[in-house]
Amino acid sequence: MKLDNNGPLVSVVIPAYNVAEYINQTIASVREQSYKNWELIVVDDGSTDRTLEVIAESVKQIRQHVVVHHQENGGLSAARNSGVKLATGEYVYFLDSDDLLPQNALLRFVELSYQNALDVLSFSAVNFADDSYAMGDEESTKRRIEEYDEYYDRINNQICVSSGEDAFISMVNSNHFVPSAPLSFYRKTLVEKTPFYKGILFEDNLFMTQILLKARRVGIINEKLYKRRIRSGSIMHNDAHDYIRRFASHFVISEELRKMLGDCSNHVYEALESIYSRFVALSMDDYCKLLQRNQIDLLNLNQYELCRDSLVQYQVFYKTQLANMHVKSEELHAENMSLKQNNSFLEKETQRIKDSWTYKIGLVITALPRWAKHQITK
Repeated sequence: MKLDNNGPLVSVVIPAYNVAEYINQTIASVREQSYKNWELIVVDDGSTDRTLEVIAESVKQIRQHVVVHHQENGGLSAARNSGVKLATGEYVYFLDSDDLLPQNALLRFVELSYQNALDVLSFSAVNFADDSYAMGDEESTKRRIEEYDEYYDRINNQICVSSGEDAFISMVNSNHFVPSAPLSFYRKTLVEKTPFYKGILFEDNLFMTQILLKARRVGIINEKLYKRRIRSGSIMHNDAHDYIRRFASHFVISEELRKMLGDCSNHVYEALESIYSRFVALSMDDYCKLLQRNQIDLLNLNQYELCRDSLVQYQVFYKTQLANMHVKSEELHAENMSLKQNNSFLEKETQRIKDSWTYKIGLVITALPRWAKHQITK
């Protein structure tokens, strides 16, 4: 383990955009960590409020190495990637700018990672609301927090160490694949080889899939080492622009996952294919909504690094999927009708047998043995 005078062991990266109300609390939760061998890198992603000013004031009380980097707005992925480039630690941790770390979080990250020679450590979170009515009313907020707590839980109360592929398969098969970058602690060399995909939503889904499949050793533990804030301002609205961004993001992620399917081992194929299928379904759903709103031509393809050919190919794929679903529906309907006809035939045949003299005589002959068996089993 590195000593303090050899440089920081852990690089904490906080990407920040228009979070003047929360960033001071977030930085304070890092400053108050019981483990001290860290550096802090805050990337202001072109904030238009007082975020940069609050950051500058908040870091004055920190004795550790601090970097405050300001850049033009490029999105969450771009800000995180910038933070990784500035990091000098052996490990890197991504902290969202409105969330908090429990006081012993970094200590537990380092202990568990070093004890088990981990490339990735995944853990659970506890959720809290910035006010009682973040989700509409106090009762709704409480219920939503409980749902989030259950969603972020891991299945292993004791640390479970495996290969990255086995960890990914276990998470997917147990329905505990939680694609959230702040809920894992990473060896920096691994993250340097796996940058976040810029310009899309839901980037953590792709990042976490790639990271886990590249990692040699992954540890999973159901220990709440993160405090996630639930706030009303973080909820996405359902306007046309959001559907466009959602479609483009889901489409890009599904394409990247499709490429990964071509290179992955047979061992991991089924689990990866299930994630891929999920994003294909999501992109199809978004595409359908865009068609209904006549908004498909508003897509800024260059912004998402798509080309017109890609969209045309998707349209063909979309129509093929619908056609396949239609054919499958007809096949199921035909099979259902066949089963009904077969069932009707069996009912008639059963009744014919019951009406026959042979069946009636058989009932008389077997009446006594059946009565005797009934008496014995009482």
